[in-house]
Amino acid sequence: MAWIAGLLMTPVKQYTPISRPRTCLLRVVRRSSYADKFRKYKIFVNDEQVGTIGTNNTVEFQVPDGHLKVAAQVDWGQSKSLFIDAAPNQKIEVEVSHTRSFLAFYSAMFGYGSYLTLKQVHRDVPRRRSRGRSA
Repeated sequence: MAWIAGLLMTPVKQYTPISRPRTCLLRVVRRSSYADKFRKYKIFVNDEQVGTIGTNNTVEFQVPDGHLKVAAQVDWGQSKSLFIDAAPNQKIEVEVSHTRSFLAFYSAMFGYGSYLTLKQVHRDVPRRRSRGRSA
């Protein structure tokens, strides 16, 4: 009978759930243009380089949700930072392009953050499941 009491007294292992990082999808689009045709732009998220993008190309990155700081750079030229608040499982599309200006040389040399342009073109808000009956 002592062995039955020993079985009843053994501690039960409790498993802690594994927390998965919450991410969203950042899609960066670069259209074809004559300027910087053979150079790749570096893409930065929260001050860390996540990849590069060539001309007439689209790349996708899994990035953490929350406050994002997106920037692009090519050699000495760079863009101003684009700040985005991202929700989990959200799809965000950003377009990077060369600043089309006859003062491009000036902006590359003296205009900090004005050689490249970043703009958000699409933001997919994740849908919530409805709890009621569907019609």
